[in-house]
Amino acid sequence: MVLSDFGNSVKVNIRKFDADPILVAMSLEIGWTVVTRDGYGALEGKIGVHQMCDRFNVRCITEFEFLKENGWKV
Repeated sequence: MVLSDFGNSVKVNIRKFDADPILVAMSLEIGWTVVTRDGYGALEGKIGVHQMCDRFNVRCITEFEFLKENGWKV
């Protein structure tokens, strides 16, 4: 479902694995929250993990929000 809607978000011309669509799909299935460094300010034409999460109603927070929610200080 995630890849069918956001297949163009997978980077195929890089040497590392792009996990964003898989993380969103797993979170959708299991009920997890995605924690990411990516902000909402994605580059023009680029789909970010936040946009994927929003589309499927998956909770997505930044690493700083995660730390704050758990009472941790940086």
